[in-house]
Amino acid sequence: MPARAAATRFAAATPPCRDGLWGFLNADGAEAVPCRYEYACPTPDGLALVRENGVWSLVEPAALA
Repeated sequence: MPARAAATRFAAATPPCRDGLWGFLNADGAEAVPCRYEYACPTPDGLALVRENGVWSLVEPAALA
């Protein structure tokens, strides 16, 4: 996937933080995935590196909604 497409795809899933936990927003800016992750960081390929209950995973934010 070209870098521009990946950046555009993830822009719709910018992780918000509430009470020290992270979630994901949809393209409209509404909460798509509740803030439940201890850590969330986008990757260039449109995935996100997240930690939940001490377990690290790579997830596709759009698939979580």
